[in-house]
Order: sequence, then structure tokens, then C-alpha cells
Amino acid sequence: MEAKNYKSMKKLTHHIILSGITVSLLFSPLMATTNIKPNQLPSGGKFTHKTSGSINTNNNIMNITGNGASSVIQWGGGFSIGEKAQVNFKGENKNYLNIAHGTSKSIIEGILNAGGNNVFLINPNGVIITKTGTINANRFVASTTSMSDADMDKFANMKTFNDGLSFSPVFNSQKAGNVVNMGNINANDVLLIGNKVDIKGNINGMHKTNTAGDALKKPSGNTANKVHLVGNDVLINIDSVKAKSIIVSAYKSGALEQSTSSFYENGGKINGFTFTTQAYDGIENESKNKRIIDKNDFKKHATIASDVDWFYFAKGWNEDKHDMRDFFDTYKLVDDIDFGASEGKNYAHYCISDNECTSMIVGTGYNNAFNKTFDGQGYTLKNINIDTTDTKVTTKPQYVGIFGYANKATFKNINVDYMGGGIKANGNRVYVGGFIGESNGYGGDSTFTNISLSNIDNISGSQVGGFIGDTSNGATFSNISLNGIKNIKGSYYAGGFIGDSYGGTFSNISLKNITSISSSKGSVGGFIAYADVSSKFDNIILDDIDKIEIIYKNSTSYVGGFAGYSDNGVKFTNISLNNLGNISGGRYVGGFIGHNNQKGGTFTNISLNNIGDIGGRDGYDSDVGGFAGYLENGDVSNISLNGINSISGGNNGSKNVGGFIGNAGNVTFTNISLSGINSISGYSYTGGFIGQDSRNKFNNIYIYFDEDAKITGKNNGNGQNGTGKFYGWVSSNNKSTYNDIHIYYKDGTLSNATASSKYENKNKNNSKTNGEINLHTYDNKTDGYNQFLEKANTIGKPIVALPSKPEQPDVSESVSSDVKLDKDDLNIPVLDDILNDILNGEYSVSIDDLGNIKFTPTDKITLDSVKQSLDFLNEFFKQEGMEELLSKFESDLKNKYDKALALKDYLQTTIKSETQGIVNEFNAIKQAYEEELKKYNYYVNLLNEGKSIDNFDFTESAKKIKEYKNQLDGYISDINDKIATKYNQEIKEQFKYTDFTIKNDLFYSNMQIPNQPSLPDVAIQPDNDNSDLTLSFEQTSSFNLKGDEAIKEEEQVEVVEETSLTQKGKICIVSDNYKTMNSCLVSGM
Repeated sequence: MEAKNYKSMKKLTHHIILSGITVSLLFSPLMATTNIKPNQLPSGGKFTHKTSGSINTNNNIMNITGNGASSVIQWGGGFSIGEKAQVNFKGENKNYLNIAHGTSKSIIEGILNAGGNNVFLINPNGVIITKTGTINANRFVASTTSMSDADMDKFANMKTFNDGLSFSPVFNSQKAGNVVNMGNINANDVLLIGNKVDIKGNINGMHKTNTAGDALKKPSGNTANKVHLVGNDVLINIDSVKAKSIIVSAYKSGALEQSTSSFYENGGKINGFTFTTQAYDGIENESKNKRIIDKNDFKKHATIASDVDWFYFAKGWNEDKHDMRDFFDTYKLVDDIDFGASEGKNYAHYCISDNECTSMIVGTGYNNAFNKTFDGQGYTLKNINIDTTDTKVTTKPQYVGIFGYANKATFKNINVDYMGGGIKANGNRVYVGGFIGESNGYGGDSTFTNISLSNIDNISGSQVGGFIGDTSNGATFSNISLNGIKNIKGSYYAGGFIGDSYGGTFSNISLKNITSISSSKGSVGGFIAYADVSSKFDNIILDDIDKIEIIYKNSTSYVGGFAGYSDNGVKFTNISLNNLGNISGGRYVGGFIGHNNQKGGTFTNISLNNIGDIGGRDGYDSDVGGFAGYLENGDVSNISLNGINSISGGNNGSKNVGGFIGNAGNVTFTNISLSGINSISGYSYTGGFIGQDSRNKFNNIYIYFDEDAKITGKNNGNGQNGTGKFYGWVSSNNKSTYNDIHIYYKDGTLSNATASSKYENKNKNNSKTNGEINLHTYDNKTDGYNQFLEKANTIGKPIVALPSKPEQPDVSESVSSDVKLDKDDLNIPVLDDILNDILNGEYSVSIDDLGNIKFTPTDKITLDSVKQSLDFLNEFFKQEGMEELLSKFESDLKNKYDKALALKDYLQTTIKSETQGIVNEFNAIKQAYEEELKKYNYYVNLLNEGKSIDNFDFTESAKKIKEYKNQLDGYISDINDKIATKYNQEIKEQFKYTDFTIKNDLFYSNMQIPNQPSLPDVAIQPDNDNSDLTLSFEQTSSFNLKGDEAIKEEEQVEVVEETSLTQKGKICIVSDNYKTMNSCLVSGM
């Protein structure tokens, strides 16, 4: 059916049976859904601008057919297609312009099939074609710049298919909506316009005619004639485009993507099409002076989707094939990659064919260090085994990992899952890491962020870390997690995260589930073995490490739960260590750090919880502490130790052992708490807090010993007791200071620990003291611990935020951008006209259908057009945020909408409720009328058969029918009077809506006409008391027909022939359907 132009609709009279449901369809302000459902289709479609056509939906398939060469369709509920849905633009050689209204992007997850037609899609919020989405058309145009009413008119007035080949929307560079293709566009001519235009999916030529079903979803393999991309930022994957020509009009940035395989095999060239850059003719005036990005200034991105791509990435980079190092700026993963460790493949000698093998380690040394950006985009490198000891590896690399050596590089958004594979390397000064061997900052700091490593069997080398072997001259590591490493073993340095660091910055990192970290000599740390040159560590958590140890006995080895050794102003802040097993074996051993050298360091906001045994080696001098073995110079504050099984120095040699630290000089300790240490033992000097104390400052320290706790030491050799509740030894000219120190222990225990008694004051029940070291004994364990907690809880604890696991986004960054609509994006003229079309008409009411919706077509307006208007407004106004936008940009339209809502309520609650009683009475009389009519017709049938009847009963029946009719006419008149006066007047007065009128005549239907006798000589004589009982009913369509036929016949007068027949001086207009057995005709004969 034909749908008229929305501008001309203002003049039409609308005959719609008004009801509560009708108004509800118009004005229900429901919230719009944001998720794309599998069967979702575009909604609220309305042909406008003097174009017409039909929109038919069958389950998840929508067929759209325009009546002319060019059609303009407004979509009130937006234009999106679910994964299992399909939209077909029917006909041949047609142009379709689709305007998506509202606040949602157009998401194409299913099929848009236009055959050989040209399709345009405009949505300021964005147009996204997902991985499952498919476009098939002769020409496909998508734009996020709003189209003016004038341009819509121009499109509507296009007379031929060829006009659609040159019509191009404008580009406004201020608009934020993006166009992204991750699926398949099959079109001979493609024009995409947006703030960002991102081509990650395929572009091919149009499918062959009659292609259908699953074949439509695939790339056609045909070559497109032209692809034109217009935007502020344009990114295109050239491997996925099959076209004769690509034109790019980029005004802020441009980037090309090409796979490493394609680059390597094509000799570093772009083959297969012509690539040009040029200004876009349709750019709006305010942007005309913007300079386009020249093709020579486009950034180049390499894509890596498979082990073959990685093969050519490693080979191309390490050998600098075709100047790969200079050509690409960024390397991106675009899929997960499996390196086949479970099948016996060796990453260090990887073959993609019998004759093609290479090391997959990227950047083998300083001369070919990786120095660009590597973006994993949340994808995973997995199933990896690296073995450089294999005899097939003829050149033994010095730097071993997924990457070998980096300098001024960026690594981000990467998942690595070894899936039980490991790393094996040997030799002197071989740097090994689960991710990279070495990062050197001579050319500038490298950055590593948003990376996860998991499920590594063993890592071995000389300087080894779970993530990286070594960093020099600065590097930044953040938001990194390691989980599930069996053994990390170094011959010199070994760290859970890194072997050694010179100037690195580490933050927001977690290590979990490591079986052991060990070294033959040198340094070992739960996180780092050796930290130097102002390295910084912040917001780090270690959990569940079974063992940290030095295996070989060595007089200069360092072991720590976090760090083995540090020097030159290293800073440790906001760190939490939990559930560590044994920490042992070195000359300097600490629950957190083994040794901090004379140039000092800073330790603040650190907690250790649930630690196993901490111990030095037998036969060697050692400094051992629950927190640190040895500290010289520096500040230590806000530290808590909770739950250490034992701290011991071993046998023989000089041993300094303390519950917190073994040996310290010129260090300030502030706000520290210790609890749950079962045993502290040493061979020489042993203290509840410090073994050997020299020139230190102690402030606000709280120590709680359980009732079974022990502090024990051997003879120090000089006749003095070397075991104390606070320290084991201090020089005779002690320069240390003690302030607000509190030790809680069970009365009668620790009696052997008297070395620090010179500065101690003993008190019971936590009474106030004036001494430097205050001893608080308890009888009841619970009371004593609660007294301790009251003080210890005043010490700040670290708050560590765990790093998030890198995730591949559901959609690209371009997809998830937010768009703020402007006034011109709302197409106010279109909305206003469609709203007026619905509200500014005359409406008819049917007494039988009060409460039911019906559409009545006339020769002026069709059912489809009215329904399209209703659907459009219903879908438009229910979208989330729409009322707020209308209030912001177009208060008049918003006011009209609010007024319509109030009118809806009036019509539903007032008119319907007031008339319902009359309607019920009307229907009761009507029922009585119909019962009497059956009786009357029975007599008529007898007469027609020539049989005799009771004349009195017959005339009484005729009288009752006459009376019922008069009563029914009275009810109709009553309601008509209210419509004419009260209701219409109240609408005008209350809502100031003068154009909204309820039509002043009430049709009623389903009324049967009495039969008349066929014999002319049978007369019905009136009773003496009634002058005229002859049944003469005027034949009107409103009386004779049923339902919508009443209105249809009233207006389609050509199907009614006027018969001038005289019956008692009356002229009757008779329907063809009622020429037989009609009272007018019978009397006329």
C-alpha cells in the first residue's frame, strides 16, 4: 500500500478508531533495550519525503520494498540486525536511504542484503559491523554525520539508480560516531564516513546474483571497484580488502595494517590495488581548511594471527628483512597463537616446513633489540617451550624469552600461557625471563603493562626472573600477573619476577603459586634478586611461594622473601607477602629482604603474613631477621609481621638474629608490629626485634609473643648474655634511641632474654610507663593479645590492588566510544511533522470497538502509512535518554510530547469511563432488539411461504423493533452530543490542543435489517393507537455494514449506486448488497 509524504499528511483527515490501546502505542515512554538480541531487526520504520513503500516482517526476516527509484526511511527505534536476523531491500535498481534515530549505535551482527541495490545508512551514534555481520549491495554507504532535511529531499527526488552511485553524504569532523567493520562488506562501491573509520574485517565486491543462505555470510572473493574511507582517524587492514582502488581522506591520523607474512612474502610492498589519499568533496564548510594526512605519513601496523605470522615476524625483525624494523610502528596480535610445545615444537628452533626453521625469539641482542610497540590486544600466546640447549640451536642466544632483548620498546595487553612448557638455557651471563630476557634503557625506558603469564614448568639460566632476567638503565612494569610457575633456578641471580634491576619501576604486580625460587650463589628474592640504582617497587602482592633459597654455601649470598639485595636508594612501598614457605640459605636472610647496603633505602606500608621458616646456613656468619637480614642507612615504617614459624641463624659462626632484623646500622624504624613468631634462635646475638643494634632509632614498635614463644641464643664468647627481648647486643656507648616500644608476653616466660633489660620497664596489665622499652606481661592470652591489637591496629596496612587480566575486547576501542548527540542529530523537523501527523487529525469512535484499535484506510491515507507513523513514534520515544535529549535541545517538541501523554490519560480514563455505562445500556437494548428481530423474521418467512400468521403478534413485534431503534438512536445522540460539546471542548481547554478532534458522529455496527415479505399484496396494518408502524429503515452504511466496512463504504461512494425509489415520499440510498428483501425496494415495486 502507498505511504504518503509526512509533510502532506498534515492536511488529511485521519479515520482511526480511537482507543486506549491506540494512544498507548503512540505515547508509552518505555526504556529502550541496549543489548542486541539474536533476532533483532530495525524498528519503527517510516517512509518519508514523498516516498512510499512497505515494510514486512516474518519472524527474524524483514523485507523492505520501495515504490519508487529512491526511498527515504526513518527508523524510530534505530537500525540494528541481530546475528540470526536478515534484512532484505527488495526490487531492482533502487536506492534506499535509512536514517537511524535515537541513542543507540547501529550494530550489524546478521545479514543486510540489498542485492544489486544501493543502500545508505546514517546513524550519528556509530555503525558497527561485527565479526558475524554481513553487507551485500551494489553500493554501501555508512555515515555518522547527520543528514539535513534538504539532503533527504535531494535523495528522495533522485529519479534513477545511477543517481545513487554519485550521491555522497557530508562529513562533519566534529561528530564523534565511529564506523567499524569487523565482518564482511560485499559491495562494488563502498563509502564509509565517521569520526574513526576502522577496517578490521573484509571488503570484497558484491556477491553474484541469487547468492543466498550461508554463502551470503562469506567474503564473495570478487573485487570491489572502489573503497573510500573518510574520517578524522582511519585505520585499514590492507590484507582484508580486495579492491581496485582504496581512497582515504584522513584528517587527524591514518594507519595501515598488514600481516607480517604478507609483508615478508610481498617484499615489503602493498600489492593488488591503488592506494591514494585525497580531500573529501563533501566535507562541511567549517572543516574545509583541515589538512588531510598524506599517505607517506600513515602509521604502519603489522598484524600477527598465527605461528606462521610470528615466524615471519621473528625472522623479518631479527634479519631486518625488507627493512621491517623501520617500516612498522606497531605489531599487533589479532588472534591467539599456539606454538605447539605439547607436540614437541621448540620455540628456539621452530619450523613451519622441512626447510624453513628459525628462532622465534624476537630481538636476539643489542644490535637488533626490539624497539617498537607490541600490542597483544588481549590475545594469548600459548603452548610454549623454549630450549636453547637443543643441539639444533647452533647459535646460543644470550637473551632468552618470548622476546630476547628490548630497548625503548612498549609491550601491552598480552596473555601468555605456557601450558606446562618451560625455558631451558645455560652458559655464563645468559639472561632469561618468562616474557623477555633483557630490557636496556640506553635509548629510553621500555614499558611493560597489562600482561599475564601462567603455567610455566621450569625456568633456568644464569640471571633469571619469572618475567624478565634483567633490566638496565630504566624500564617500567605495571599491571602484570604471574601465576603457576614450578621452578625458577639461576646460577647467579633468581627472582620470582626479575633477576636484577638497575633503575626499574614496578607497580601493580602479583605473583602467585610458585613452587621454588633458587640460585647456586649470588642473590635470590621472591620478587627480585638484586635491586639497584633507585629502583621503585609499589603496589605488589606475592602469595603462595613454597621455597626461596640459596643452594650453595657462600659467604656473600643474599636471600629475601621479596628482594635478596638492594642498594642506592631503592624504594619499597605498599607491598604484601602472604603464605611464603621457607626462606633460607644465605649470608643475609630476611622475610622481606636479605641485605640493604650503605646507600640506604625506603621501606613503607609492607606486611608479611603466614611465613614458614627463615634461616641462615650452618658454618657461616649470617644476619637473619623476620623482615630483613641486614640494613644500613634508610627508613622503615608502617610494617607488620604476622605469623612466622621460626627465625634462626644456624650453628657456628657469628650469627645476628632478630624477630624483625638481624643487624642494622643508622636506620630509623617507625610504626612496626610483630606477632605470631614461634621461635627466634641464633648462635651469637639474638633479639625479639633486632640481633645487633648500632646507631638506630626505634619509634612506636609493638611486639606480641605467644605463651609458647622462645628467644634463644648461644654464648657470645665474651661472657655477656647475647639474648634479649628487644635486642641481643648493643655497644657500651650505645647511640640508639628507643621511644614508645611495647613488648607483650606471658608472665614467667622469656626469662632468659635479658640483654636489653637496661632500657626495659616491666609492667603488668598494660599500665602506663615512662621507660623506653615497655614490657607488658599477661596471664590470659586473649587479654594480652587484645591489648597488643589495640596498639598494633593503629599502624597502617598496605592496600594492594590486584592487576587485571588482559582481555581481548568484545569490540574495538572504536566501537565502545561514547557519543553525545547534538540538536541537529535528532532531525527535529522530521520528528515534529510525524508527531503532528498523528495528533492533528479527526478521529472516529465506534461504540462496538471502544477499547480496541482499528485502522481505517481511505482514499487519502493508507493503513501502512499510519501504522508506520505509529511504529516510528513508539520506538523513538521509548529509547533510553530520549526525553532528556528532547528537553535539552527542543523543549517545544518535548512539551508537545508531554501534552500528548496527558491527553492519552484523559482519553483513557475520562471518555472511556464516562461512556462505558452508556455503552453497556446500548448493548443490552441492542441484544433485545436482535432477539425481537429473530421473532419478526420468523413471521416474514411464513408469509413468504404463503402461510397464515397471527397478525397481532406480527404487528407487536414490528412495534418493539421500532421502539428499540428509537432508543438506540437516543444513546447515539447522547454520546455524539458529549463528543461535540464536552469532550472536544475539555480537550481544547485543558490541553490547548486545538487540532485534536474527536469526530462528531458515532458509528455503530452489527445491526441487522428486518426482512420484508416478498408478496406485495401482504400489508401490515397499523394498530389503532399507532399511526405508522411500517418498517421503513434508511439504508446507511453506518447501519448496515459490520466493523470497518462501515467507514469504508461511507467513503468509497463509488460502490454505492443511488436508487431513487419512492416509498411514502422518502428517497433511499441503497447499497448493492441490500437490493434484495429491502423495505425501500419492496415498497418501490
